[in-house]
Amino acid sequence: MKRFTNRIIHCGWLVSFLLLVPLASVTFTACGNPAPELNISMETDFSGVLAALNNANTSLSDKLSSIEKAMSDGLADSQEALEMVRKAVESMNGTMAEKLAAIETAIQSQTTNLETKIALVEAAVKNGFADAKTQQELLKQAIESLGGTMAEKLAAIETAVKEQATSLETKLSLVEAAVTNGLADVKTAQELVKEAIEALGGTMEEKLAAIETALQSQTTDLGAKLALVETAVKEGFADQKAQEDLLKEAIESLQGTVEEKLAALEEAMKSQTSSLETKLDAIETAVENGVADAKEQRALIQKAVESLAGTEAEKLAKIEQAITSQTTTLSSKLATIEAAVKNGASDEATALEAIKTAIETSSPTRWPWSRRRWKPSLAP
Repeated sequence: MKRFTNRIIHCGWLVSFLLLVPLASVTFTACGNPAPELNISMETDFSGVLAALNNANTSLSDKLSSIEKAMSDGLADSQEALEMVRKAVESMNGTMAEKLAAIETAIQSQTTNLETKIALVEAAVKNGFADAKTQQELLKQAIESLGGTMAEKLAAIETAVKEQATSLETKLSLVEAAVTNGLADVKTAQELVKEAIEALGGTMEEKLAAIETALQSQTTDLGAKLALVETAVKEGFADQKAQEDLLKEAIESLQGTVEEKLAALEEAMKSQTSSLETKLDAIETAVENGVADAKEQRALIQKAVESLAGTEAEKLAKIEQAITSQTTTLSSKLATIEAAVKNGASDEATALEAIKTAIETSSPTRWPWSRRRWKPSLAP
């Protein structure tokens, strides 16, 4: 009886197995043959997404939504998504103004994430739809479209800054836009720039090469470049000697007439992403490269001092820090003290003490009278 029961169980199992055979494709081989190799692969084909990107009737916002879905479904990584955003921009029809309007609409959308918007701005610049000024405005709009608290907005910017598919130049412009929108002060901006550099990957030489490329960019404004140089030195990516070379590259990247270059320098002096001493070094580099003369140097330093944020005590502390810098020339330090007096940040007694400090912390070979006779006026 037991043997009969076992046969029923075996037969029942066999019948169940045979019933399942039509449901699956099974290959039986002789025991002597090698075991069949089971090959299961997931095909990451997003040809449907690409077809949508090339469809002129699909709106830019819908194309971006398709790209984000492809990423969330694991069909595309950030680099592939960036390439698809570029294709979406390239496939746009209409006039330049119409294309830019469509880009602005997509950037102001609440459903598109910040990384996609940044990729969109980058693609717009690459395709000639946006210059440096327009890029800054688009990035500003992208930040303004962020929802949530101040901390949540800053967190979104930090995530975007760490994105490896985005260029360093675009990240610098994003940091500049964050400062303009009041989401980051100088300290936070430098931390964001540091994260942007660290996200580059590679050796120290490769990171420095990427920094140099960003400094030569025509779409990154000078203020952001100065922040990059300052952070690179501060975080050990470049030494003091390299700082001079990097500042020179930043100044040499300025294009246009002398007036246009001076205008770019003036705008950089208003930036809140770099310290006063870095601005003074940049002005000195501009003088050495023939972009500014002694009179223009004073005017630029005046603007740099005027742009200092904070209380009177905080402004004075920044000025004192600048005049003790080892990289700033004595002529720049004296002009800074003069500007501080004119702006009411320092009285005459404090100014005289500052002059003494400036002389003590400067190299005699770089004193102003070694090249020209110049004496600061302490008259407010």
